[in-house]
Amino acid sequence: MAYGIRNLLFRTLGTIPGPVLFGIIIDSACAVWQRGCDGSYGSCWEHDTTKLVYSVSAAFIVVKLLSDLFLFLTWRLYPDSTMYSTSPSLTQPDNKDTLSDYVVKVTDDSELLEITYRNQDNRRVPALPPTGRDSVII
Repeated sequence: MAYGIRNLLFRTLGTIPGPVLFGIIIDSACAVWQRGCDGSYGSCWEHDTTKLVYSVSAAFIVVKLLSDLFLFLTWRLYPDSTMYSTSPSLTQPDNKDTLSDYVVKVTDDSELLEITYRNQDNRRVPALPPTGRDSVII
């Protein structure tokens, strides 16, 4: 449900502002507007091509620069996920264990119960914190 709502918001925010923004840019480059009898504006009859080229190019450059700025900020400000890891990795254990030292317990319908490994004291300890079903792919 949450994935569907998120997808709806992303699609809405990703598809509505773009055409509106470029419509404003194209309309700003209009040289001759159609006028109705009552003085209202209709369609654009002729565009100033030089102004249109510069306006569209500037919009693309601004959007690209904003995208690069947010990418850089994300790269610099997002915390390193390995910094918060307290459990050993299944692929590269800290104590050089092999995967044969790990025990995976599952139910009859393949639901994951726990994963344990042998620590330096030769005791079985949880390899991963219990985070719920389908959170580990083996």
